[in-house]
Amino acid sequence: MRFFIIGILRLCVFISLMMAGICAITLGGEMPPSPTIVYMAEKKDTNSWDLYLLDVRTGVTLRLTRTINTDERYPAWSSDGESLAYHVSYENRPFDIVIMPLKTPSEAYVPFVADSNIGELAVAYDKAMPAWSFDDAYLGFHAKTANGRYGLFMGRPDGTGLRMIINPPDSSDVLHWAWSPDATQIAFSEMTNLGSNIYLLTMPDTIQPASVNRTNREFIIGNGTFPAWSPDGTKIAYVREFVDIETVNRIWIYDLQTQTNTPLLPETGKWRYNELHPEWSTDGEFIIFASNRQNQFDPDYDLYMVHADGSGLRQLTINSSDDLAPDWGIYHAGG
Repeated sequence: MRFFIIGILRLCVFISLMMAGICAITLGGEMPPSPTIVYMAEKKDTNSWDLYLLDVRTGVTLRLTRTINTDERYPAWSSDGESLAYHVSYENRPFDIVIMPLKTPSEAYVPFVADSNIGELAVAYDKAMPAWSFDDAYLGFHAKTANGRYGLFMGRPDGTGLRMIINPPDSSDVLHWAWSPDATQIAFSEMTNLGSNIYLLTMPDTIQPASVNRTNREFIIGNGTFPAWSPDGTKIAYVREFVDIETVNRIWIYDLQTQTNTPLLPETGKWRYNELHPEWSTDGEFIIFASNRQNQFDPDYDLYMVHADGSGLRQLTINSSDDLAPDWGIYHAGG
């Protein structure tokens, strides 16, 4: 834990209009209601993953972390715009969840310190990929358990109320927590050697054994990962895996009412590119994601924005390294 705290205290914030290796494209026309995006980028100057903000109206970027040999990844923005949750690892040590207040980033803290007394398989380490409930009252995340597999956990942002929600079987990992807008259900992925599927779980009114919750899941999507719930609760964007000569990932939309699947974007037919990490704007009109679709000779991932009906695709970043895991938010620092 000492290494995490050292890394957190080294956080610094600075603004640049055009950073070395990053060129953000200023977008004209219609803008989403929350035109600021947080994302992670792999940078050579720190030999690690760092966090950035991007204002899609102006192209201004704000670097949030610059920590040597420390990975800060998968940021999630609280709905009040005040805090980021993400996971951090120092020199390949297990991941842990960090919460950063954006007005005072030096006060970032690790909320879930306790690693025991949280139910069956009472161990939680390698905590990763936090997801805020829509009222910011809870964080869900996945973490490794006593059998070495990932299960799902939740707790309050102050670190209290930590408990296991779904314990993993011995042959699979339970990952990618996604809250429904009314917080009554979660969507998640279960990954096995045969592939990954997406399930729904109705959150219990009272604490139940994690093994009971696992049996109460409902299958909805085959070959899917990274579910993201639309703000109106009617659709789930996700990454669908196809296996041809090699594995290819595309973003699809699942309609919970009609139980139908449609691709977000038409197939280009050019090369085997990937699309990852979809997230909805707060009004449900836009989806942001990461892709290496720009150039078959440049495997790096950049960020894109598109209307939820697949129209108006726009590239947000052009980077010499990977930009991944974007999330929407409104930045209120200093005001």
